Amino acid sequence: MRMMVRNSGGVTTVIAMAQHKSISYEVAKKKSIKPNFITYMVAKLNGKEIVYEVTMSQFVSANPFIKFSFKGGKPGDTVTIKWEDLQGKSKVSTGKIR
Repeated sequence: MRMMVRNSGGVTTVIAMAQHKSISYEVAKKKSIKPNFITYMVAKLNGKEIVYEVTMSQFVSANPFIKFSFKGGKPGDTVTIKWEDLQGKSKVSTGKIR
């Protein structure tokens, strides 16, 4: 996952792109393969406080681009993003606030 995390005026903005080949139910049926897409994503500040949480469906594109902001955080703090897909695989990425 590619991430950019910046703080300006007490508000931290996170821009991230998850690298995942999403396959909807419709496409999976046509190609006779298993569907797979990101179903859940959570972001935490310093591994403790949840600052972003979302459930997703098959309608999110492949390699989804995510942008969110939250109050708090300071330069040097760590933002961790974890996502899970329909097949149970997950990935964790971290970025430091600049």
